[in-house]
Amino acid sequence: MKFYRIYFLAALTVVLMVSCSESIKKGELDYGEVNPQTRKEKTISIDFNSAARADRNAFLEFEFVDANGRPFNDATFYLSDRVVNGRFKITPDDIDPNGKVKVGIEFPSGATEKEYTGALMLVNASSDLLENITYGDSTNIISIKTNVADVKAQYVVPMPSWQKYIIYSLIIFIACILIWSLVIRNKVFPKMTGTINTPEGAIKLNGFRMYYIYSGSAPKSSMQGFFSTFFSGKIGKKRIMALDDGKNSFILISPQKTPKGVRNRISVSDNSLRLAGQNTLYDTCEYSVTKLESNLKFDFIYSNIKHKQTI
Repeated sequence: MKFYRIYFLAALTVVLMVSCSESIKKGELDYGEVNPQTRKEKTISIDFNSAARADRNAFLEFEFVDANGRPFNDATFYLSDRVVNGRFKITPDDIDPNGKVKVGIEFPSGATEKEYTGALMLVNASSDLLENITYGDSTNIISIKTNVADVKAQYVVPMPSWQKYIIYSLIIFIACILIWSLVIRNKVFPKMTGTINTPEGAIKLNGFRMYYIYSGSAPKSSMQGFFSTFFSGKIGKKRIMALDDGKNSFILISPQKTPKGVRNRISVSDNSLRLAGQNTLYDTCEYSVTKLESNLKFDFIYSNIKHKQTI
């Protein structure tokens, strides 16, 4: 009598077996992710006995069906390297010396991206084999119209390479921007803290990388655009009417790195404003700004140290 046994290999290693209660466990053909016009293969192991191998008319016929039991028409199937439709026959000649045959699947371009599920159904066999088909080492007979394996395939259209390059470039660019703005910028362009009390109101230095107190027109070096502000920090400015002398003079407060940390530094633009200790750090030494025939009072406060100067 001719017999053969069917084994299904999941990931080419797990053989379909029979449970202790003699109920049949299905195999699984999980093709995983399948890209357009790319063939993915899984292996079926079929053991025809010697009598079945000698019978030139012996065959098994299978059909791929969808989750509703209808023919699976969304993909092309392969038996080894041969294109077959969803319903195909396997003969002893199709089996390699190890008793295995590869069954492949390929989706055409334009298929719907989703997970496809279904089953591989035994739909027919040669007459001498109809009553002699079993799973693995089981003696349970497999009848026609039995689903012998669950089938799954996730059809995915990969992103084009140029889109990947754009996305990766954007990720790198955004990462660089974040690293610059959160870590590096304040080290390269340190921010100031402190307050200046002027005759025209208090000026908060907190958060600025430099600050101009000017007369007349604002200095060109105080002008900023979006990129300058973003990449190097804000520059503050305020016009003090009492300083107007027709010379567009200004006082500049800017941070200076020292061994003790960042300290504010004050400087003046020209000789109309005379500063004792030009470019010194006002929180570590006394300075004075003098403007003839004026009586302007500025209080510079930094690190809880107050400096009251009269211009």
